[in-house]
Amino acid sequence: VKSVIVLLHVDVVVVIANKIKN
Repeated sequence: VKSVIVLLHVDVVVVIANKIKN
């Protein structure tokens, strides 16, 4: 379960990073 939360958190960080780049 914890691993899933970490993956979701990383996914959110990537999305935010992409928004900043754009």
